[in-house]
Amino acid sequence: MRSAFRPTANLGPYAVLFDTGVYGTAFGPAMPFLAGGLGVSLSTAGLLLTALFAGSITASASIAWFGHRADQRLVALFGLALIALGLGGIGFATSWPLALASALVLGVGDGLTVAAAHILVASAGGDLARSMSRLNIVFAVGAAAGPIWAGALLAAGAGRGAVYAGMLAVPALAAAALRLRPRDTPAGAGAAPVEADSIPRLRSSALLWAMGAVLLMYVGAEFGLGTWISSYTSQAFGAGVMAGALVTAGYWAALGVGRIVGNWLLGRGMRALVLLALAITGGLAASLLLVLASGIFALGILGALLAGLCFGPIWPCALGIASQDASPRVPAILVTVGNAGGLFLPLIQGAVLDSAGPRAGMTITAALCIIMLLLVLGRRGATTLRTA
Repeated sequence: MRSAFRPTANLGPYAVLFDTGVYGTAFGPAMPFLAGGLGVSLSTAGLLLTALFAGSITASASIAWFGHRADQRLVALFGLALIALGLGGIGFATSWPLALASALVLGVGDGLTVAAAHILVASAGGDLARSMSRLNIVFAVGAAAGPIWAGALLAAGAGRGAVYAGMLAVPALAAAALRLRPRDTPAGAGAAPVEADSIPRLRSSALLWAMGAVLLMYVGAEFGLGTWISSYTSQAFGAGVMAGALVTAGYWAALGVGRIVGNWLLGRGMRALVLLALAITGGLAASLLLVLASGIFALGILGALLAGLCFGPIWPCALGIASQDASPRVPAILVTVGNAGGLFLPLIQGAVLDSAGPRAGMTITAALCIIMLLLVLGRRGATTLRTA
């Protein structure tokens, strides 16, 4: 049973998601420098993302299946320590294997903190779709700051060490915010009969797995575009490091605006499933604009901003739809399933962009939007049939 709604209880989770945004999106401008400094190709450097998501999936899965009973504040604090270790390793690694291992450690910390943050928000009660939207608005603020931080330092001639060392302050601040939150009762305490019966219900929930599939495609589309949009602007328009970083930051800032708008629309009574379908349709239009920009930088910028705006509501809507009146482990399950998209889809997009060019790279985003739209429309059709 959820506790009474406590808006101030979410300060720690907000700080955690801000941190996730900062280090996750700094990879965009930093990726060519990481590749050059570690002596690998751009597409090979994409394996850093695969390692990050592999660690994240492993950690969030452990929370979903047995760690959800633990004090999630302590889980998040441990995750932040791993994040700091991983960031330091990526910044100062002297070899490719060490950088890859550091990305894996960073991913484990990421999975622990993101799953814990979503469970903490769910435990605070209230309208879950809107609460998830607020949480992820803060992520978008950090996501806009990350590329600007990395791009400014790299354009000024600072090395990747300076970029990643500077980011170590953020998990420290997030840990301080989490320590202000009182301990929660573990999610499973006093609810053994419900938990014992929850696994069969989870396995049979078509809605849960439909939203999980949407999130899997969405993470690939969102993080893939956010990572490679800087390289896209360089290859398609000859943009410099700082210009690419600003476009990347604009994409993530627009994603934050999209979450604010989505939160407002949900508050005005729009159904989350309807908003989800509209947002994915807009994301498809934006990705097609990126494919067709054909050397016109202004169209590329417009496509990136529109993609961010439309992507904004997708994650919180899908999480909120599936988490309402569900087991406390559902947010962690969905984070795990969603992050599986980051395991291979951004890597594929980077390889296509590196080998076949920027237009081909952007077709990956469009294809993922089409799959998401088919999943949501199929879900809406099933809902309509049941209520007819």
